[in-house]
Amino acid sequence: MKKIFQKIKFSESSLEQNTFLVTAIAGIFMSVVGSVSNIPLGLGIITVIIPLINILLNIGGIIYLVKTKKWFVPAILVVLYAILVLFPLLWFSTGGATGSTMPYLIMSALVAVIMFRGKLRTFLLVAIPVLFSSFIVLEIFYPNIYVPYPNRVTHYIDLIIGLVVSFAVTAMLAVTVLSRYRKARLESEELVKKLGEISLTDPLTGIYNRRMLTSSLDEEMRKCYEEDLPLTICLIDIDHFKQVNDAYGHLCGDHVLIELAQLLRKFMGENDILGRYGGKEFLIIFKNQPMPEALKTIEKFHKAVQAHEWEEVPQITISCGINEYVKGISYSEFVGGADTCLYEAKEAGRNKIVYKNE
Repeated sequence: MKKIFQKIKFSESSLEQNTFLVTAIAGIFMSVVGSVSNIPLGLGIITVIIPLINILLNIGGIIYLVKTKKWFVPAILVVLYAILVLFPLLWFSTGGATGSTMPYLIMSALVAVIMFRGKLRTFLLVAIPVLFSSFIVLEIFYPNIYVPYPNRVTHYIDLIIGLVVSFAVTAMLAVTVLSRYRKARLESEELVKKLGEISLTDPLTGIYNRRMLTSSLDEEMRKCYEEDLPLTICLIDIDHFKQVNDAYGHLCGDHVLIELAQLLRKFMGENDILGRYGGKEFLIIFKNQPMPEALKTIEKFHKAVQAHEWEEVPQITISCGINEYVKGISYSEFVGGADTCLYEAKEAGRNKIVYKNE
């Protein structure tokens, strides 16, 4: 048995499989305790034989699961044996409705809900209360139909055992379900987060894409309009990037874009927003920064690009167009102003920084 349990990996198994394992282990434990305790309690030989059969059935189910990785057939056999054979015989041989069988019925209903689906679940959830309600009705009209406990102490000892075992199993099942639920919820949240990042991130450079930049800039413009805060943007374009692709290949061009994005990140402040605006264009949003302050950062970055030793190309230069927000201008006017400055920088010979003077 030790080798069998070593092969079981609860964290990698389905919820239904784990539920069957917990139920089978609990069934073995319950039957062992019942068989051992029922002899000195004098409850009759039938209360020993039936639990022993249940032990063998549960052990066989676990072995079958380990060898075949299938749980459904042994689960049906274990549950049906418990509901149709074990519990009814224990009911009539150990105190009837006031005995220890009732807690196990509640546990069985929980197991049925977790493990089974569709018509089988419906059948069990209907069959369990109908079957044992009929037993209670029989007891009402035929009080001598069940075997009473030898004495009051025996009655309460058996009842305590039933309550403790069923409570422990129910708690284990609840913990299993909740842990699975938390795991599924965390995985779902992580997936949603990753999908969100993918939808807002440029897959090549790892920085924000145009969609995110547009949304962020629109939001910052709204804040600036309402609160009279400064806002500056800078459009950056790689000079002669087509020549890089033609001379060294598009893969090399991709590496240049990645390397430039990494270099840009080193100069960005905590509140700055950086993204890839187009094929070879980058946009920086300097939140709460006026033109002079943003210009200092761009000048530092511009010099760093000139001094940078590129991995696959001899030299790369950039042109920059900067524009500061003026209250009341539209999105297209704001970005268009930076784009005009970028165009002027290229017309002036490239490798320059041009900003708009109001």
